[in-house]
Amino acid sequence: MTLLGNLHRSAPVVLLFVMGMSLCGCQEPPPSWPDSDWTTYEVGAPLPGLSPAELARWQDGYAQFIRIWTVEEGLGPAFNENSCNACHSDPTVGGTMTETDAHATAYFHGTCDYLLEEGGGNLRRQMTELGEAYYGQNREPRPPEAAEVGRHLPALLFGRGLMASIPQEAIFALEDPDDADGDGISGRAGRYPDGSLARFFRKAELATLYEIADKGLRRQMGITTPNNPIEHPIMGQPVPAEADPTPDPEVGPEISRAMADYILLLGPPPTIVPSTEEGRAEVRRGKELFEEIGCAACHTPVLLTGPNEIEALDRKTVWLWSDLLLHDMGPELADNCGRDASPTEIRTEPLMGMRLKEQLLHNGATSDIRRAIELHGGEGAISRNRFFALPGVGQAAVQRFLRTL
Repeated sequence: MTLLGNLHRSAPVVLLFVMGMSLCGCQEPPPSWPDSDWTTYEVGAPLPGLSPAELARWQDGYAQFIRIWTVEEGLGPAFNENSCNACHSDPTVGGTMTETDAHATAYFHGTCDYLLEEGGGNLRRQMTELGEAYYGQNREPRPPEAAEVGRHLPALLFGRGLMASIPQEAIFALEDPDDADGDGISGRAGRYPDGSLARFFRKAELATLYEIADKGLRRQMGITTPNNPIEHPIMGQPVPAEADPTPDPEVGPEISRAMADYILLLGPPPTIVPSTEEGRAEVRRGKELFEEIGCAACHTPVLLTGPNEIEALDRKTVWLWSDLLLHDMGPELADNCGRDASPTEIRTEPLMGMRLKEQLLHNGATSDIRRAIELHGGEGAISRNRFFALPGVGQAAVQRFLRTL
C-alpha cells in the first residue's frame, strides 16, 4: 500500500472539512486555512444541508451510479466497465481506481482529431460476447492513424458539484495566455466553439455534469442516449445489430439526469489535520512553502461558488487547489490531445481529495509525491526546481501538507 493509502487509512488524524461561509455581494476574503470553519465529514456522503427533495435526487442518482448494466439493457459491444461505480470506487463510491483509460488521438497543425470514425477516442478495454464474436477482438485496438495515446485515471467526483458552481467568469479572470505578469505561467481556459468554458476532464473538454454523465454512458459503457444516440464506430466500422441488438437510444434522458444529480450533490472530500499542534504547525508551514515556491500559481487554493438555488452550493468557499486552466506541462507528461488542448497541455488537476488517491498525476504515473513533482515540466518547471532547492525539512513539510488534502 502506498504512503498516501497508509495515511488515510491508519494515521491518527481528525477528519475535518471546510464548509466555508455564505458570502455577501462584497465577496469578503475566505477564511484562512486550515484554521477556519471545520466540521466532521464522511467521504462519499452527500452535501450537508440538503433538503429532503434534494437528498432524494441524490439517492436516485446514486442508485443509477452503482447500477450494473447488462447487454440486454444496452451495454457494449465495447465498454470499459459495466457500472459507473466500477471506475469510481476507491476509497468509496464516487472515487477513482488505479486502472487507466486509454485515449487515442492525432494532433496535426494545431488541431486535435479524436479519430472517432476510426475507432479512436476512448479505447474500451472489454467486449461483450457478441462484440468479441463479431469483431474478433476482446478489446478495442489502437487505430493505425493514432499519433498519441494518453492514459487517464478516472477522476475523483467528490465535490464536483461545487466545482461546477464556480462562475465561469471567475475562472476566465485567472487566465494569462501571454504571461503578461512574467511569472512563467500562461494558463488559458478550455473553451467550446461558442466561447463558453469547458472545465471538466483532464484536457478541459466538457462544460457540465450532465455531459459527464451522458457522454460517459456511451464512452465508458457503450450505452446510447437521446443526446448521443449512435454507438461510436469500432475498428472504423458502424456497430451492426449482430454486435449490439438493443435499439438506439438504449436509455432515456432521465438516466443521465439522475447520474448528474448524484455528482452535483456529492459532498467534497474532508481534509485531514494532524492531531498534535506540532503536526498542524508543520502542515501550515508546508502550505506556506507551497505558495512561496509558486505551486499556487496554478493550484489556486480557493474559489467561490456563485448564487445557487441549492443552498448547499450557494456562495460557498471551495478549497479546490486548481485554476481549472490548461497549462503546458512539457514532454514528460505529454499524452493525447484534446479539443482545445495540445498533447503537452493539461488542465490543472484539483488537489482537493489528493490524499484519497493511490496513484498521482492525471495518468497515475507514480504513487510518490516527490516523483510527481519531479515530472512537472513546462510551466511547472520553475516551481519544481524551487521545491527541490528547499532544505529537506521544507520538502517534508510540503509533502505533509499535500497529504492532508
